[in-house]
Amino acid sequence: MTLDLARRVVLFFTRNWKVKLGSILIASMLFFYVQWTRNVTRVFHVRVERPKIPDDLILSSSIPSFMDVQFHGPAEEMEFNASAFTINVFSPSKPIPGKNQYKAILIPDPPGQIEAKYQKDLEVTLDRNLVRELPVDPNLDLATSADVGLGYVSTTPATIKVQGPHSIVAEMDRIPTRQVEILQAREIVQQKVLIADLPEFVSVAPNQELEVQVRARLLSLTSREMEKETRLEDVPVNCMNKLNDLTMKVLGKGTVDLRIRSEEPVNKNQFDVRVYCPAFFDPYNRSIKPTFIIHDVPLTVTDRLNRPEVEILDILPARVTLQFERVVQRQRPENEIQQGLQEHLMP
Repeated sequence: MTLDLARRVVLFFTRNWKVKLGSILIASMLFFYVQWTRNVTRVFHVRVERPKIPDDLILSSSIPSFMDVQFHGPAEEMEFNASAFTINVFSPSKPIPGKNQYKAILIPDPPGQIEAKYQKDLEVTLDRNLVRELPVDPNLDLATSADVGLGYVSTTPATIKVQGPHSIVAEMDRIPTRQVEILQAREIVQQKVLIADLPEFVSVAPNQELEVQVRARLLSLTSREMEKETRLEDVPVNCMNKLNDLTMKVLGKGTVDLRIRSEEPVNKNQFDVRVYCPAFFDPYNRSIKPTFIIHDVPLTVTDRLNRPEVEILDILPARVTLQFERVVQRQRPENEIQQGLQEHLMP
């Protein structure tokens, strides 16, 4: 019986084996075809969570707010809400200034047999976070008649703090405003204006305004009336901010002239001409940033006595070129230090 059963089994597999093998192949193809037609592919925009950045660093490259994720799997399992997914971006190692390799991971995992394909490796550039105070530079377009000129121009506030990547903020020397078009020939023009767009990754610091008040005086170029007007010559220019390890020099004449209207006598010692010096010594690059010579820096003038009847008509020139040099501290020779110590210890 056993031998007869074995012969039957052999005959079952060997008789018409080509037909049977072909049937198996066709059945397998039909099975995989059915499975393939049941699978579908959909692409969704998935929100990317902003990675945590150390307090002393800041992003200097873009991270997408959304990422395309390709979901592939059975159609019956594809009925889900894509908004339930997020992509977390993290650094597998300690972030440092420069290029960092970050990882992206989809949370939660796709349901069932669904597979998700997306960009899992991201190159993120970080930089040191730098905060700087810079002078506001008003952008004026005088579109009045030809017999009207621009006099003294000031802004409130005169400076604004910004923050951003060290490599970008260190190269900035001013905060320009958006253009102010002056159409009417009035003696005093005052207008609020937004600052111009800042470089990418740079923003105003906390508690800083995006809007400044521009005040401009218009002067007649044809009027010969010099009544009650005084010209003060050779008024010195000083930095309004402290320069650590640097000295400032005004190139050219080195001083400015003021046109003042006042019923009382005035002198140049009663006025303070200042400029915000937008330079500093960068300890990382061991150089003066943004450069050791900065052109066309606007000036501000104040009456030290704060007299309401005194009017500042003009400042000549209204902008100056500044040159900065590093102050090198002279170190005493070792023998002088020892001698001084001995003299100090002598009874």
